[in-house]
Amino acid sequence: MRSDRTVRLPLHRRPSTTSSIASRRRSRGQALVELALITPVAVVLLATAVDLGRLFYSRIAIVNAAREGAFEASIHPTSYLAGQPCDKTANRVVCRAINETAGSFVTVSPSDIAMACSPDCGNTLGNTVSVTVTGHFTLLTPVLAVFTGGTNVTFSESVTMRLAVSPTAVVPTPTPTATPSPSPTPTATPTPTLDPSATPTPTPDPAATPTPAPTPSPTPNCPVPVAAFSVTPTTGSHYQNRNFPGTTFEFTDASTNTNLPGCQTVWSWNFGDGPGVSSDQNPTYVYGAKNSDPGFLVQLVVSNLGGSSTATFRLRVS
Repeated sequence: MRSDRTVRLPLHRRPSTTSSIASRRRSRGQALVELALITPVAVVLLATAVDLGRLFYSRIAIVNAAREGAFEASIHPTSYLAGQPCDKTANRVVCRAINETAGSFVTVSPSDIAMACSPDCGNTLGNTVSVTVTGHFTLLTPVLAVFTGGTNVTFSESVTMRLAVSPTAVVPTPTPTATPSPSPTPTATPTPTLDPSATPTPTPDPAATPTPAPTPSPTPNCPVPVAAFSVTPTTGSHYQNRNFPGTTFEFTDASTNTNLPGCQTVWSWNFGDGPGVSSDQNPTYVYGAKNSDPGFLVQLVVSNLGGSSTATFRLRVS
């Protein structure tokens, strides 16, 4: 006899709804714990990045303040009062330096700005003036304090420029040149005929002839020069070659009212890196080191007996 047997396959058991919900709850709880652990670290790293940017920006602000203060001092060296508040008439050097740091993250007070002339602040070609600016910066987080030595950071920058001299006009005293008196040509005297009624005619004395007065040399009329110049190799205001150190720059004078006879024109160059100065009309100069933004502030002062004029150009690395 045959018997029919039914084979039953085992059914897969479905997980219960209760265990599935518990598993999802455990996953969410683990994610919340991980988020709570990583959030403080992420916040500290973000604040450190912000602090690094603020630190770099503050350093640039102090460099700009020192350069602007030195530029103002080169034109108005007597407008400086040490430790006194900003005064647009009597303390222009302090005003210009503090205004340059306005809105930045660094603090500069009038006592943080110092100025010194070498050898003095007199109206003499070749005299220089130095301005030193000190700024105070506070970090947001203590992470960078390991590298800066504390949360309070102090910046200091010093810039030296030549004084813009306006020479006093000196009118040369003319030296009269005596004109020699012409020697009279002797005239043969005829043998007079004795005439008892004739009146004798006197003979003129050559020494009695008046000598004309000397004519003084005219004083030269010297118009005030207008300073201008160009720099090569440049395009606009940005130098395109990144190999900045060791590159020779040619400075070409384009000033007007110069090379006039008797006007005694003088050129005074300051290349903006401290030691770089020249009195040539068309100098060349090689910068020894690359400078950070905003670059080098080149200054030309052209002077003659009529006055002086100043032109500037900021040489940057793009």
